[in-house]
Amino acid sequence: MTLDINYTTTNPRKVDQLLENAVENLQQNNEYAFPYTSEGIQSAIDKIYNSGIPGTVYLAGVPYSITSKITLRTGVSIIGVESGMSFQGDVPDSIFNPVNGTILNISPGVTAFAANDVDLPTTPLNVGERSIANITMKNISFVGGFAGIKIGAKREMGVMFSEFRNLYFYNQTGFHFSFENFMHTVFGRLCGRNSLASGGGGMFFRASLATARLIPGNSQIVDEIYSYCSNVTGRSIVFEVDNTVGGEGAQMNEFQVLGRLQTNRFGQLSPLTISGTTVSGSPDITVSAGDLVNLPVGVPVGMAGSAPSFLTKDTPYYVVANDGVSKIQISIDRAASVGQNVSASGPITLRTLGYPGLEIHGLSGIFTYCNFGSFNDIECAGAIVPISIRGVNVGCSIGISEIRPSKTLRSEVNCYAAGSVQILSSQDDVSIVANGSSTPAFVYRGAGQRIITGNTTLSPTHNQGTIISTSATPINITVNKGMPSGARVTVVPTGAGQITFVPGSGVTINSANGLKTSGQYKRVFLEFVADDRYNGTESWVLTGDTAV
Repeated sequence: MTLDINYTTTNPRKVDQLLENAVENLQQNNEYAFPYTSEGIQSAIDKIYNSGIPGTVYLAGVPYSITSKITLRTGVSIIGVESGMSFQGDVPDSIFNPVNGTILNISPGVTAFAANDVDLPTTPLNVGERSIANITMKNISFVGGFAGIKIGAKREMGVMFSEFRNLYFYNQTGFHFSFENFMHTVFGRLCGRNSLASGGGGMFFRASLATARLIPGNSQIVDEIYSYCSNVTGRSIVFEVDNTVGGEGAQMNEFQVLGRLQTNRFGQLSPLTISGTTVSGSPDITVSAGDLVNLPVGVPVGMAGSAPSFLTKDTPYYVVANDGVSKIQISIDRAASVGQNVSASGPITLRTLGYPGLEIHGLSGIFTYCNFGSFNDIECAGAIVPISIRGVNVGCSIGISEIRPSKTLRSEVNCYAAGSVQILSSQDDVSIVANGSSTPAFVYRGAGQRIITGNTTLSPTHNQGTIISTSATPINITVNKGMPSGARVTVVPTGAGQITFVPGSGVTINSANGLKTSGQYKRVFLEFVADDRYNGTESWVLTGDTAV
């Protein structure tokens, strides 16, 4: 390359910039994937990778035929042409299809892009050396096949220092994508639509390395993750920690959702009803072979009509075993490997509407210091458990702006968690159930109201809401430390029972009159005004219609 610099006409101050640009152009290592096949893409990736210089494979704005897996390589980015979309129906984002741009038409059973996708028996030493890294992938539509992307596997490192944006997934029979054991990776605008008759779909963020690896440290979702599913057994958005080998455990650490999670599932507006039989002393429930497909492991079920004595009618259970022939087992604990024994023989009627719209599951591990966003929207009409949370531990939080759950069975956010769950809006009544209890910790009413009937301890889930007491006898509301700064709660006794506000250890409640409600229908306000972390104390003010 010849660089023409005329010092009599060129500003000397620009010479350094010209030289820098020239060197940068020399270092660019780009390839255009041709022919328009998986082999053409793989050839371009390998050419850049083998050159030893990082670069980018550019995909044309045409359909590609993907008949075999394409292996990703460190330092080789994949950039397509942004898709044009067609939209149908009254809700535009419920039916969207690519009509141009880069479209990968994937053959049945094939995963389009993959790396380090084979499970390992144990977590290896120096696992970071196995990672791929420094990849940008964007502007691609994935149509059909088994999966769009699979990076990482059980106890195998996935990807680091990379970015995945503007990717659209349609009708994968296995899952849309799975990112497992990643670090310092950014995700944005990943959208999936699953209109298959059954199964498929699913957007998975997973951790399965031994706990000390601190996966996926400093990774973020900076834009929307959107899942639309119109069948019962398809998956939606899943965060999962799972490593059962040798007691290693696993941990998802420092993952932040700065954007928004949205799940829509409207294919069924009422739960499926399934008949079965139980035998006393056995965990097995016998159902017809045709019904087994609607009861895969992990699906919540509820009871319709009377229930055997080991079950509670309004409590959600999970399918924890399915033999593929005629039997399932269920448990209140999603992570159980064996179902609960039945204490009576006879008929049983189950209800289900598929997987939760959002699953945050520490199956054999925990989440620490993760923020799952503050304005998520989980719309799964008829879902028995629209959101399932387990193993959320130190420093974690999730905020839900809207839940559209069941109209036919008490819908629950099933929460085995020590973190904070905040619900801002729900179309219907929703129960928050902690530690597998059959009794709700509180019931969330559609307009931000929580109904209580007895003694209650304030929790972060009450923040910015209204507590309505229907108790006919006096009750206590205890205020312990740990509420978010600036928390505010409105309390209204619609029952005749007077409410006394009781400060817990390290908590002070100040009031001009007293720490009790003054009468039925007399409203009070409780506000967190001071947090002295140094002295370990917190101060609240109680105002409104109070009494001594």
